[in-house]
Amino acid sequence: MLAALKLANDIEAGRLKPRDVVEMCADAIARNDESIGAFETCDIEQVRRDAGKAGLEKLPLRGLPVGIKDIFDTADVPTRYGSGIYARHQPASDAAMVMLVDR
Repeated sequence: MLAALKLANDIEAGRLKPRDVVEMCADAIARNDESIGAFETCDIEQVRRDAGKAGLEKLPLRGLPVGIKDIFDTADVPTRYGSGIYARHQPASDAAMVMLVDR
């Protein structure tokens, strides 16, 4: 089990980098998501690229990767709102909560 607070503290202290945490999460997703089905869409390559951005350890979430439930609009990922009738829906902008997480 990955504890977010411990991971964020380790990033802030320099014991881990955001990329390290992304790889831990990617491994956990690869091992478990088939049986759990938590992710409708998971662009791990984009998350890896984002984890290389400078200054993440200074942000409130310290560069931790975050999964967004598909009931929230995300401009760069299709949003199904938990329903198959929205299978190909692509919002034009991010929900406010999504914008706040990305800071």
